[in-house]
Amino acid sequence: MGIDVKMMLDASRQFPLTYFLSGVVFVCFAASSLFFFKFWRKTRDPFFLTFALACLSLAVERIALLYLGHGGEIRAGVYFFRLIAFLLILISLYHANRKNSSR
Repeated sequence: MGIDVKMMLDASRQFPLTYFLSGVVFVCFAASSLFFFKFWRKTRDPFFLTFALACLSLAVERIALLYLGHGGEIRAGVYFFRLIAFLLILISLYHANRKNSSR
C-alpha cells in the first residue's frame, strides 16, 4: 500500500510534454483563426467569420485546460468552448449549403 515512486516519476516526465503539445495545438488554432479572419476581411463571407470564431473558441479551450491542470470536475465546463466551436462549424456549413442549393 506504499507509494509507487517509479510511477510518479514517469508521470511527472510526461506532464511537460503534455503542456508543450497543448501549446502547439493552441498556436495552430490561433493561426487558423487569424487566417480565417483575414479571408473574411477580404470576402465578407460569413462562412469564414464563423470558422474564425470556431478556431478561436478551440484556442481558448486549450488555454483553459492548461491553466486548470489535470483532473477535477471544473474541467468538464471547459468543453463548453468545444461545443460552441462545433456548433458554429455546423451552422456555417448548413448556411453555406443552403445558400448554394438555392442557386
